[in-house]
Amino acid sequence: FNSIKQLVISTSVFGAFKKLDCPPTFSMIEFWKHSMGTAIAAEVLAKHLKLAAPEEVFICGLTHDMGKLVLLMVDKEIFLNTCILAKEKGLSFYQAEIATEAPLHTYWGQVLAKKWQLPELITATIKDHHSTNPKLRSSADPEINRIIDLIFIANQAVHYFNYGNSGY
Repeated sequence: FNSIKQLVISTSVFGAFKKLDCPPTFSMIEFWKHSMGTAIAAEVLAKHLKLAAPEEVFICGLTHDMGKLVLLMVDKEIFLNTCILAKEKGLSFYQAEIATEAPLHTYWGQVLAKKWQLPELITATIKDHHSTNPKLRSSADPEINRIIDLIFIANQAVHYFNYGNSGY
């Protein structure tokens, strides 16, 4: 049942952005490689840590950066400028967003997660996956914050090993 749930949600997320008009400098295949890599790494860590629902952690990893795709839909120019700045200055996409003072992909992802009525765990992970301080996060739930930490670690590991590309 959990595998089918993962498959259905994954297919839905991929399908929602299937017809997105991507600029030549941004590869949707590389984006999804990064997202899947984060999802798999997070699920493996969750199983190793014996968390109750590793399949939920997988979905959090898969969706953590979907706000970038929303940003691409909402304002392609800001998205491109952020990618260019990140590449030119050797910054992460998130650092480049902060430098440009544009609305963050974490904000756009949270907006979409709420619109889709995704569970609090997924919404909080999307919003706070760059926040290393649990006191500054939207959820006070220690279990949610533990999973956000896990997604942060999985995301950093996938970036470190250059698996896919989510706009860095």
